[in-house]
Amino acid sequence: MFIDMRKIMIKKLLILFLCTIIYADNAYKLIGNPYERDYKNGEMSYARNIWDMQLYDGKIYLGAGNSSNEGPAQNAGRVYVVSLDPKRDTFSFEYEVAEEQIDLFKVYGDILYIPGHDATQKWDFGNIYRKFENRWYKSRTLPHALHVYDLVIKNDKVFTAIGLNNHGSVFISDKKAQSWEELSQGKGRVYSFLEVGDELFATKTFKPTDIRTLSVTEWLHKENKFSTRFDLNTLKIFPDTKFHKRNIKIIKPLKFDENSTFYIGAYQYNDHQNLPFGFYKLELHNKMLKSSKILLPKNSTPRDSIKRENNLYILTNTNTHVEVFKASKENNFTLHKIISFKYPTFARSFEELNGCFYFGMGSEIKNPKSWKLSELKKETGDILKVCVEK
Repeated sequence: MFIDMRKIMIKKLLILFLCTIIYADNAYKLIGNPYERDYKNGEMSYARNIWDMQLYDGKIYLGAGNSSNEGPAQNAGRVYVVSLDPKRDTFSFEYEVAEEQIDLFKVYGDILYIPGHDATQKWDFGNIYRKFENRWYKSRTLPHALHVYDLVIKNDKVFTAIGLNNHGSVFISDKKAQSWEELSQGKGRVYSFLEVGDELFATKTFKPTDIRTLSVTEWLHKENKFSTRFDLNTLKIFPDTKFHKRNIKIIKPLKFDENSTFYIGAYQYNDHQNLPFGFYKLELHNKMLKSSKILLPKNSTPRDSIKRENNLYILTNTNTHVEVFKASKENNFTLHKIISFKYPTFARSFEELNGCFYFGMGSEIKNPKSWKLSELKKETGDILKVCVEK
């Protein structure tokens, strides 16, 4: 039988070409590196990590700085709030916060909030920053609050997750945020809130070696107190997971709907920073809480998630690629990869507007007490843009 090797080679090349088209990286646009103005290359580049991104009033807000007492660029505040105008792909330096780091933004109604992560002023008070009616306002009213890690608004009250000198608390106020009631949570700082259904939970660090650690309390609004949830232990909150011997935190909680919340499990690392290890869902079924682990591809590290209508988008990183997965409640949150591109460093945070995704790039060191300058990527703080078809 005569075999035409040329046809075989042409067929192989055609298949290779089609596979290249199918699996080609998404094209990205480098918009710029706004925090390079304040944090130059070298050690200070670590403070260019984009810890959070938040869409508000047609702009995307960026948070950087570094509150860690270890590693590079220690206590790098004060920090500017930078906004990105997606229509022009330009940056504005809107406001300076008296914090070492902008770690988190929250939006409730027409107000953008920044919890005061680590005040650069005396520790007599902690801070909350708000933007509304196109102006920034600062409330320096939280007594002895070294760290304001999280903030939620529920039943017309502001709840803040607080780290004090020797214990953790939840501070509660009305929306004016002028006077506060402290509800102590005992030893250990309060790092985040979880909202599921009508329930609100305050969370501290979890111990991987002791599932009995009391890390979750539930808000009992009729009694105006938080009560320990003994059932919500390490294995319940982070199911199907093998742990290293480090303290664990819940970061980046996202309330998807009235009955389900997503969150990232992360090891406490480099003082106030985090090393993510898993992505999870907590949902309410017949008044019972059920947790599950969202299975990501092997070697994928979850970094952030956002909601758009009925869709969930998850930002992950592999050793070489930045990836975004899409899921929806209608398909039981089956993951579909919609973005993948190669970059010299990973993305810590992302946002989306009109089919375009914006990525805030970061870098990390292996050992905060013994690190090398070569570990810090010059691309830290780059803002990238990738547009996809809806």
